[in-house]
Amino acid sequence: MQKATKCICGIIVVLVFVCLGLWAWPMTSWADYYAVAVETGDVYFGKLGRFPNLQLRDVWFLQQTGDEENPYSLVKFTDLRWSPEDKLELNYDRVVWIVKLNELGQVGTFLKNPALRQSNPVSQPPTETP
Repeated sequence: MQKATKCICGIIVVLVFVCLGLWAWPMTSWADYYAVAVETGDVYFGKLGRFPNLQLRDVWFLQQTGDEENPYSLVKFTDLRWSPEDKLELNYDRVVWIVKLNELGQVGTFLKNPALRQSNPVSQPPTETP
């Protein structure tokens, strides 16, 4: 009887972990790109994860260029001067909105195609002129 109780408890524990894994799996899918706006007005783009905390990977952001024709450029987060990791952890309380990017949209197409990233000068940070 005691052996059967331990076996049943073990099965229940395993089932609980399997259920938790299935529940958390969609929250850690790194396949789709999202846009995230924060309270400061910054907009970040990347692959969104929600478990165990809100984070972006393969991070890009909009930067003002000062150019009238192209007022914004899309800049890779790791290209900043302090060379951060390609991961950005976000505070849920500071996020204004989150939206999934359409693969066929201009930004979605750019982020999904590495060939476009390397050949397109839009992805480079603006150069400073003395």
